[in-house]
Amino acid sequence: MNLLNTKSLAATVENLNDALFNDIIIPKTEKISIAKWIASRQGAPRSYANMFAPMSIDFTWGVNLFTGEKILSAAGVSYYLGQDCCRLLIKMDVKDNKVQTALADAVKGITERINFYDGKKGFYCCCRCSTVYWHYLATDIDKNADLLKAGMKILKSCRIGDGKWRRFPYWHTLFILTELPPQISGEEIKYALPASQRMLTLTYRFDKLYVRRRKIAQKAMQLCE
Repeated sequence: MNLLNTKSLAATVENLNDALFNDIIIPKTEKISIAKWIASRQGAPRSYANMFAPMSIDFTWGVNLFTGEKILSAAGVSYYLGQDCCRLLIKMDVKDNKVQTALADAVKGITERINFYDGKKGFYCCCRCSTVYWHYLATDIDKNADLLKAGMKILKSCRIGDGKWRRFPYWHTLFILTELPPQISGEEIKYALPASQRMLTLTYRFDKLYVRRRKIAQKAMQLCE
């Protein structure tokens, strides 16, 4: 399958997210190789809060969220890739001591940073960072339900009346909402539905981002049925 790109953490994260999004089964041996490589990036120079460091090419080329919105700063690149690697390692669940130690150290680093700045608000740094944060929190709903509910209150306060939100990137926000339990995200998905429905009236295209966004829109509509 060759999801691992040892020259780019961003490319590896993109490939993993695409496989998970499309329910592609990743062979166990490949999961182990990817997890060990990601773990080797923990705490390296330019890591954010002792998480997993991007490669130099990631800063040079720039990084987008899974739904296409651009990350606007070098700190944002480091945070997004580091936090999403925490989530992906949890999802892959590779039983390797070095991998699990690296994950625990990364989670400890970012948790301390977030708690220092934001406590239990359910929001971190900016709107883009917050959607990434919510995606990570979704790996343990029972533990993080209160934080996610607090985040949904902030999201609701940013509504601008057309199915979108002020400052929150629409497609990445909707993507994360569809990844959360309906009892947490359902109200905001219903609010966002008009913009999703407009997406489904557009002429079908075969580019990657359009296909992803269309699938997210369809899932949002299904969740509201």
